[in-house]
Amino acid sequence: MKKTSIKKTNQVLSVLLSSCMLLSATTAASATLVTDTTQNEQIQTNLPPEHTPKTWTLTHELGGPFNYVIMPGDSVVYKGETKHSIEKGLYGQDVAWTSVDAGFSIKKYDTTYLKSNLPEIEFTTTECRNYDSIDGENTQKGDMVKTNTGFTNNTGKILRLWCTGSGGIAGYNIWSAENNVVQVAGVVFREAYVTLEAYEPEYNFSYDLQGGTVQVENLPDKYYITNEDYTLNIPAPTMAGEHFYRWSGSIPWGNSATIYPTGKAKGQSYTDFTWSLDDNSLGTCDFKDSELVANYQPGFTMSFHGMKGTVNNQSDYIYEIDKEYNKEKDVTEYIGFDETDLDISRNGYTFAGWYLDSDYTRPFYGLNDDRTYDMNGDGVYDYKDKGEPFEGSNWNMDLYAKWESAKAPEITEGSKQTWIKASNEGASFRSDAEYDDFIKVTIDGADLSTENYTVESGSTIVKLKASYLETLTIGKHTIAIVSESGTAETEFSVETQKTDVDTTIAFNPGGTWILISPGNKVDSNHCAYGELTLDSDQQYEIINEFWVRDDGKVNSSSGKHEYDIFESGRSYTYGMELKAKDGYKFNKTAKYLIKDSWHFEDIDDAICTVSEDESILTIKNMHTTTFESLDNYKVIDTIEVNNATLTFNVGDAPKFTGKEPENSKYSIVEYWRDNVNGEGICTSPFFNQAFEKHIEKFKSGVNYEYSIYFRIDGDAWEEGYRLADSVTIKINGKDIDFNIEDIDYNASVEAWTSNLISMTPTENTDPDNPSNPEKPNKPGEPSTPDNPSNPGEPATPDKPSNPGEPATPDNPSNPDEPATPDNPSTPSIPNNSSNQNGNVPQTGADNMIIWFTLGLISSTSIIAIAMYRKRKKSSK
Repeated sequence: MKKTSIKKTNQVLSVLLSSCMLLSATTAASATLVTDTTQNEQIQTNLPPEHTPKTWTLTHELGGPFNYVIMPGDSVVYKGETKHSIEKGLYGQDVAWTSVDAGFSIKKYDTTYLKSNLPEIEFTTTECRNYDSIDGENTQKGDMVKTNTGFTNNTGKILRLWCTGSGGIAGYNIWSAENNVVQVAGVVFREAYVTLEAYEPEYNFSYDLQGGTVQVENLPDKYYITNEDYTLNIPAPTMAGEHFYRWSGSIPWGNSATIYPTGKAKGQSYTDFTWSLDDNSLGTCDFKDSELVANYQPGFTMSFHGMKGTVNNQSDYIYEIDKEYNKEKDVTEYIGFDETDLDISRNGYTFAGWYLDSDYTRPFYGLNDDRTYDMNGDGVYDYKDKGEPFEGSNWNMDLYAKWESAKAPEITEGSKQTWIKASNEGASFRSDAEYDDFIKVTIDGADLSTENYTVESGSTIVKLKASYLETLTIGKHTIAIVSESGTAETEFSVETQKTDVDTTIAFNPGGTWILISPGNKVDSNHCAYGELTLDSDQQYEIINEFWVRDDGKVNSSSGKHEYDIFESGRSYTYGMELKAKDGYKFNKTAKYLIKDSWHFEDIDDAICTVSEDESILTIKNMHTTTFESLDNYKVIDTIEVNNATLTFNVGDAPKFTGKEPENSKYSIVEYWRDNVNGEGICTSPFFNQAFEKHIEKFKSGVNYEYSIYFRIDGDAWEEGYRLADSVTIKINGKDIDFNIEDIDYNASVEAWTSNLISMTPTENTDPDNPSNPEKPNKPGEPSTPDNPSNPGEPATPDKPSNPGEPATPDNPSNPDEPATPDNPSTPSIPNNSSNQNGNVPQTGADNMIIWFTLGLISSTSIIAIAMYRKRKKSSK
């Protein structure tokens, strides 16, 4: 806060400042009060926190009256001076004078004004010699005398020091014949009278506001006597239709003066001034507790009503304005209002303007806008407008804040809960609307009587009574909490007491953890979710499956995806969540037995927890799959296809010319697919069985997709080669940009890809002479069941390093016995792009295809336990 000198605010303190102030420092020709840097021990009193003890030094002559304020802990030192001068003597000779003030002799200390219970003041004394006579060249020395030369204020009170006194000079002379100079040396010894008065360090303020209200700041409840500068701010109270005029009553420091405002802020007057030691005279008045009385006179005000909001942190705020004539405009205007002075706020709402009525029919356009005063709506403010804001003797204008909800309220607690009959407890719902905005509660669209619920603050908490809930029918109901800011609603259910679920949970894992391999995406398309089935479908259902990785990250079927694929060198633990069906509940005190009916075993390591409402059973640690990481394995991260034919004319027959590089460690199969018509063709007759129809000629206007299947050769497998979790595919020397979701890994042996390249055949300009589809190029014989790229024997727990051939449909449950070339299974080519029916084209031998795929992947999943693959980006 800016300090204002008392000299510049004499209007403020009127007679008060001319007669007495808190502090004094008087400078005269004969006396000076200064301070040095000596620090005295702080005496703990009710002093202003900024006070620092000082040492006051009196110099020059004492005379008076002069007044000084000595704070507790301050010290006073009386000190003389030495002066030199040369004058002409009676006979014209030079006479040198040296005047030495040895000190001030304090003849009398009048302490009758000190209170009797104050501690005795201890004075500092100094001994000096008093020269009181001169006799020619013989100097008679005076006696040694003690004089009081200082004290420290140890009373804990404020001492006012009054100084008066007078005295003479005594000295001696010495005649020096050598230079005909008379030297006169004198010792000055002053006598003085000192009076000390004691006061409390602080005094109290009290106020009579005469019906007014202090809105912005607190009124000070005390003032200090201090020799430090400090500013006192006294905010004025406000009153509708009145302006603050002045403070009167029992004014501080003993005078019956008045105090006027020095300024105005945010429409409120205040008195702000600084008490300064250098600016003020102390006078002779007493200090005492004071009561200030507020005085007003009629004046224009604007009363802003927050309407459940706040204006400058007040529910209602009064703003003083004035009215004066504008010579330039030749109009009388209201002045002094600044809308930026208003801090308008309401939690959850947006301010929508001021209105002259609480029904929000008359907007406030501005203090000097005629529309504000046009009450009859004729567009002109004139004598016909009755009820204008400042009408007749009405000095006050009322303005009402309009609010719009920043957002519709919501149910934050109790949403979709279930209440059980005969539970003898109510149901609680919390809306984030403000408690003061609450209007009513409805159930299923009908108003609910207040006797059936209670409402509490904390946003808005509605508690339905148990006696009312018992009357509701079994099933779902809707509760709505209606507030001024909108309606928050939610469903809740009423149910009867439920039966405990059986404590034995039996399930069939299917392919849930048998058919997973590194590189598989963790979703239902790659057999990670959706394969598990329950032996019982009456009491509960699966609502979530999840895999917890060894670093604690989770991927779940319910939507939490902290990682995407299974990776080499990691462990994954499977779990699930079951939800009890209507009429059933899980028991928090029961011990549940988890049985794997596929392997005919109990899962002793399973960890079961039941939710607080006993509707959810979470089962963890049902199965752990670890994909071993072998650092010495050779990882194949790039698959190349060279010389592939990728463009055709309409009417051309498919031809396959793509080949893997010479000496590569893998083999490829090319294939084309038309997902619209369900046609496909590939280099393997064995895999061709998966297509319902074969592509014989490329048709006009049809889009075809080119993809490949690749597999590590058996010898390469034995040499330690494995597929990376993600590979780069090069076709005809160019990297192919494809989505990782379009690749389906089976262990680290083989992978299917989908939709690598799209092609629409070129129209043939000579339909009578197509590009000889009867004579396709011969790219060489593809891998067939009779001539496979021999990967060797399948991996088994006893022999993990050889991938082998897939399981046969006659032995689907045993992945250790592979299919033989003489007894192949009909394959199913994966397809991530849906056809018109959303299904992959298949032959009529659907069961054979399923068993082939299951057997193939089951066998390779065991191999995956002993593999190492490094994940790379799916595209460059």
